Amino acid sequence: MKKSFLLILLLILCVSFNSLAQSSAATSEKAAKQLGVTASMLGGTGLYYLAPLTATDHLKLTGILFYSEDDTDKDTYFSLGAEYQHDVYTSRIRRAYFTAGGYVYNETFGRSYGIDSKERYSDFTAGLGLGVDLGNSDKGLLLNLVVSYQLKSRFEGDDDLTIGLGVGIGLGFNF
Repeated sequence: MKKSFLLILLLILCVSFNSLAQSSAATSEKAAKQLGVTASMLGGTGLYYLAPLTATDHLKLTGILFYSEDDTDKDTYFSLGAEYQHDVYTSRIRRAYFTAGGYVYNETFGRSYGIDSKERYSDFTAGLGLGVDLGNSDKGLLLNLVVSYQLKSRFEGDDDLTIGLGVGIGLGFNF
């Protein structure tokens, strides 16, 4: 029950945050796009693409997939995530923003040493945070830093719900 209440509360906050951002006056000028790598407890791990929606609103998509198979093991890992970012401060060399996002993480290990066994770990994380991009906003490399407050829940097994702080770091390239 507590888990459902917290998920509903987080969804309400995300929808409210999105509605507030859409009601602000948006200019027709859009920011630069970004490609990069990230490791974030809010938006996931892997390669990312940041697409400007308006001059102050951005959508960041993150993902990675690993697959490995040999005679005895079959392992998979993936992380898929998204973040909505709304700028609160911009200059030529830095950008600060509010962010709301989440990701799904799955890791499966399969071993066949005479017995088929499979271990699986799957989590869902969602939260809100503050981020900053350091570097030239028009072209070149950027360093992304994020601090977030989030909830994390496992898909299987115990009703394991974790609420707390998270961090993220990334390196991107504007184009």
